[in-house]
Amino acid sequence: MTGLSSRPANLLTVLMAGLISAAATASETGADCIFTNAVIYTVNDEQPWAEAVAVRNNEIIAVGSEDDVLRYARPETRVIDVDGKMMLPGFIDSHVHPIWGGATLLQIDLRDADSVEEVQRRLKAFRERHPDVEYISGGAWQRGNFDTDHLHRHQIDAVVGDIPVILYDDLGHTAWTNSKTLELAGLDKNSEDPEGGQFRRDAQTGELTGIVKELPAFEGIERALPGDKEELRVKHLKVALRYLNENGITSFLNAYMVGDPLGETFVTLYKNSELTARVRLSFRLSGERPMDETLTDILERHAAFAQIDDNFLHSGTVKIFLDGVILNFTAALLQPYKGKYAQYDSSGYLFRDDELRPYAVELDKAGFQLHFHAVGDGATRQALDLIDYLNEVNGERDRRAGISHLTLVSPKDFWRFRQLDIYANAQLLWARRTQAIVDVERYIGLARSPQLLAFGKLQRAGATIVGGSDWPVSTANPFAAMQMAATRPDLTRSARRRPADDARAWLPEQRLTDIERLIRAFTIDGARWQFREHLIGSIEPGKLADLIVIDQNILDVPIAKLSETQVLMTMVDGKIVYER
Repeated sequence: MTGLSSRPANLLTVLMAGLISAAATASETGADCIFTNAVIYTVNDEQPWAEAVAVRNNEIIAVGSEDDVLRYARPETRVIDVDGKMMLPGFIDSHVHPIWGGATLLQIDLRDADSVEEVQRRLKAFRERHPDVEYISGGAWQRGNFDTDHLHRHQIDAVVGDIPVILYDDLGHTAWTNSKTLELAGLDKNSEDPEGGQFRRDAQTGELTGIVKELPAFEGIERALPGDKEELRVKHLKVALRYLNENGITSFLNAYMVGDPLGETFVTLYKNSELTARVRLSFRLSGERPMDETLTDILERHAAFAQIDDNFLHSGTVKIFLDGVILNFTAALLQPYKGKYAQYDSSGYLFRDDELRPYAVELDKAGFQLHFHAVGDGATRQALDLIDYLNEVNGERDRRAGISHLTLVSPKDFWRFRQLDIYANAQLLWARRTQAIVDVERYIGLARSPQLLAFGKLQRAGATIVGGSDWPVSTANPFAAMQMAATRPDLTRSARRRPADDARAWLPEQRLTDIERLIRAFTIDGARWQFREHLIGSIEPGKLADLIVIDQNILDVPIAKLSETQVLMTMVDGKIVYER
């Protein structure tokens, strides 16, 4: 581990530190591991700073000065000199899709592809490097680089036509497929769109173009793909966990179980002692199946998870998709899309209130936490109204509901987050002006543009912000997300052409510049949203030993240097799971 050294405690150190007290034996009070010479930001208001921490089994047993903590040393204790580096509580990612993310790390990456020809070149090269693959997936192609109206399955067929290809866009709400994929899924021009999903069709012939929108449409296609799905999911989850641990993630909310609707892959890794992060699983409610069936499945599976170690796997959350995204006109807006885009105005809402409320009432009665996907201001309003309704019908209780994405929120609704104790699950890396944001501004109108990703105003209105990357839609690096939230740069071509001294932030009033509060968004506030603040989220005695060491003091470096931060070590449950 770069810059860190380890040594056993010698007998002299043990005796001088007073290992054995008159009232206890070394085995009762000793530590398995002690970190010394550290700059420890504990995120514990009662003791914000320390220089050493002791761990026994999976628990933090002491935090404080080196002299105090070394009292817990014994001959076999591993003492790790952190060499003046910074230690923090393990980070909590409050919105991530690990199995999908792991797949993208092993599949084709199109993030910087900027033309159909470049996609074709990469597909051809990928197939030549992997001649035995049964299908090609991945993608993350940037919507701003393509005109989706002119994407077609034949463009993929020209280079890979004998096996299925499914390429997701960077938001995960649109997929570009080839003819073989549609064939295996049994889809043709006579196929009906699933509830909440869409197959794009040629305006003249009615033939499917290969462009597919939204999860309900993806699922039928993904089920038809060849290969052992569970074996692949295990492989993808292992790769994802490694990536998350490298980024200091020790706990996360699995925002919904993509391709693994009942979470069996997580159970497999847990039983094999390969689950290197704590997981809060969320089931998905999106309306494409009969709601009674979905509710029955959720309740049965939740009961099964109750038999597993709750500190590692908990399934008490249900994610409800209320709309899609603005960029493909499936977000639910309070006011119409502008100009020629107004035709899409009514397409965003996935539920009517009278459809959703009965099931939300039952889930709430059963004690589930509700987590909403809401991009448009109409969807956010619907989520807020629903929690208000549950307070009336089921009575007020500690629900800690959350709303993710919050791309567009009405200023009239900011204060309701605090009033209803709803957590703002913010994808902070999105807080930058790109070509995609330029498109969004065109679709909704410039008058509403100041409301985009309004994290600053939400925080000032009293909302608790938690950090969720939405990886693999964007990187799971918390330091990059913090820097973006604090700077909100304009990255468009026009901004890059300005003189350096004329550079300015995009909607600077929406910046989050308090780094301590940003750290809390990825630690104690994330723990509170998971109902785990008594277990994780800060470094204090009695809490579980989820710790990270990083190479610079992020409270003492320029904000522009935050994204350069490297994780040197990640500890989960008292075990070091990653060392740089």
